[in-house]
Amino acid sequence: MSDNLPLLGTEDQFEQLVNAVLYRFNCPDVETLTDYFMRVVTEAEHNNIKGHIDDCPRCLEELAALKQYEAATAADTAEPFSKTIKEIVATLVSSGDQNRSGLGTLVAAGVRGTSDGPNYTYLADDMRIMINTTLVTNGEPKVNVMGLVMGPATSQHWDIQVENDEKQVLVTSVDAVGNFMVENLPTGIYQLRLVSENVTVTIRDIWLSEKQ
Repeated sequence: MSDNLPLLGTEDQFEQLVNAVLYRFNCPDVETLTDYFMRVVTEAEHNNIKGHIDDCPRCLEELAALKQYEAATAADTAEPFSKTIKEIVATLVSSGDQNRSGLGTLVAAGVRGTSDGPNYTYLADDMRIMINTTLVTNGEPKVNVMGLVMGPATSQHWDIQVENDEKQVLVTSVDAVGNFMVENLPTGIYQLRLVSENVTVTIRDIWLSEKQ
């Protein structure tokens, strides 16, 4: 007998040799095992493959590897972090209406026609926001709100959202030099939001009235 032929030894060694020779002889191929893992096989195919996998440690190992790969891929494609929106409530620092300045109140001018109302100045971090109102009385009284945003933050794009007590929202934008205007607002109580990509500045309790 040739010296190159392996010695079979015990029954266990013989079984290991046979298993190595017949590896994947009865196993599903990689594509079929992947389809099983992705649940894109028929019910009959699923039951047949499952019956094999339950008794096949090699296929169980490969199925576990597929699960690990799926988990790693999901982690790589997930959003690395949630975008954080900083929210700031602006503080009223200068008011033309001393009686209501503690409420952050803005009152339209009581003069008929197109007279300018008082100016109000708000601070929000390094931003300074100045607001002025004009009462328009052609028909039902309406108010125009004009604003100026100053500070380093003006280099960003800002949208203006105006919301009243009925949750109706009007939207405009701050222009390149920091100006914005919201026209023909009915009298009432509003809040104004300046919204950028990562910051929201809120001015609360803006009162628009015919009386100063």
